[in-house]
Amino acid sequence: MPTLAIAIETAARAHAARIGEDGDPEILHCMRVMLRLLAEDERQVAMLHDVIEDGGMHAQQLLEIGFTRDVVQAVEILTGRPDETYDEYIQRVIQMPLAARVKQADVEEHARVVGNLPASPEQTKRMNNYASARQVLADFLAQSTTVATAQ
Repeated sequence: MPTLAIAIETAARAHAARIGEDGDPEILHCMRVMLRLLAEDERQVAMLHDVIEDGGMHAQQLLEIGFTRDVVQAVEILTGRPDETYDEYIQRVIQMPLAARVKQADVEEHARVVGNLPASPEQTKRMNNYASARQVLADFLAQSTTVATAQ
C-alpha cells in the first residue's frame, strides 16, 4: 500500500515545473495543505488533490500505483469540473468527509495566499468564495463528527 512518501513523490512528478500563483513551485502548495492535516489518508489526499485537475494524471493511474479507493475517490471529488460553479463544487465535496477535511485545509491555504496578493475584484470574489466554503465545510464537518461520535 502506498505511503505518504509515495504520495509526495507522485505529486512532485505530476507538478514538476509548475509554478503557483504565489511564485512558489506548485508542489509547495500541496505540502502546505498536507501539513495542516494529521491522518495518513488525509495527508495522502492533500498531496494528490491537484494531480488530476492540474497534473494530467487519471484516477486509474492512482489506483494502479496502489492508493486506496477512498484516497482516489477523495482526489476525484476534489477535482474541479468545468461545468459546475464553486458552490456546486463545495456541495459535491461535502458528500465525503475525507474530501471535505482536505478541502477545508486547501481553502485555508488558498485564502492565505490570495490574502497576500494585491487587491482586485477577482481576489475579492475568491475571498468571498473561501469565506462561504469555510462555513459550509465547518458546518458539515461538525455535523459528521457529531454523527460519528454518536455511533
